[in-house]
Amino acid sequence: MNLTAENHSLREKSEQLEAQNKELETEKENLTEQIRDIMISWNELNISRAQWSIDAYCPKENSNRKCNPCQKGWDHVESSCYATNDADSNQWKTWEAARKDCRGKSSDLVVVINEEEMVKKTEKTVGLFIIDFIK
Repeated sequence: MNLTAENHSLREKSEQLEAQNKELETEKENLTEQIRDIMISWNELNISRAQWSIDAYCPKENSNRKCNPCQKGWDHVESSCYATNDADSNQWKTWEAARKDCRGKSSDLVVVINEEEMVKKTEKTVGLFIIDFIK
């Protein structure tokens, strides 16, 4: 191969590499923008969750906040919060489904050994959710 042909071949390869580099730069910019958008959404979600927690545990009353150990509708007993579920029998769930529902609320099911323990935990006599504050 003569020098002119080799020079031409190298220029073509250089142009191809420059075009490929430009495509990669564009792809990098697009991915950087996607990351930025995801981070913004993530931050907004965190702020939203934080606000939910504040509203759930420290509801506003006459434009003042009063904080409680448990969210509204839950009973505070010793160091735990309990929510009862008085569902009709046609809406009962399996243990697994009920536990999944509880875990979606950052809680878990409690096992009640006998009715005396049930009364100690809460005065209601239906299934319970639990959040332990001591983790």
